Amino acid sequence: MHFSLTCKIIKTTKYSSFLLEIIPFLVYYIGVCVCTFLSLLLLLFTYAYKIRKDSFIMSDQIRETLEKQWDNILNLLEVEYDVSHMMINTWIRALSIKEVNEDSIILSMDKKLGRRGIDFIEKKMYDIYLQSAIEATLNIPDDLILCVDGENTDSDKPSYTSEFDAHVQ
Repeated sequence: MHFSLTCKIIKTTKYSSFLLEIIPFLVYYIGVCVCTFLSLLLLLFTYAYKIRKDSFIMSDQIRETLEKQWDNILNLLEVEYDVSHMMINTWIRALSIKEVNEDSIILSMDKKLGRRGIDFIEKKMYDIYLQSAIEATLNIPDDLILCVDGENTDSDKPSYTSEFDAHVQ
């Protein structure tokens, strides 16, 4: 009922011919705006995909460079940070590259040394020295994450729950 009343009002006004002429143009321009928006959205997704693809390529390049420069990094640990040759051979050489992400390098400790080896490295702050040596050698500021070979890296992050929090949950 409301629709038919509106049509009658439009037909009876002196602007009815103007409104009937402008409606097709409005529909056309709204369609153009929608198409333009969808085109921009497609362009944005294409660009985001390219960035993601390039980050995978960068990760592979960082990994290759890290593998090539590993001896130089260990040498820098010995010379610059006074980490003994024996400590490097025992604890640091036991680490291997597990994964390289956009913003982190994940090194895994072999199962023989396991969590004990990672705890020792962190206690002596060798992980901080190693991260600094990697940054100095590769010129990239990445986080360094240590894990035991075969463990999930998410479980390696320390949980800061107290006994009170455990009882509340």
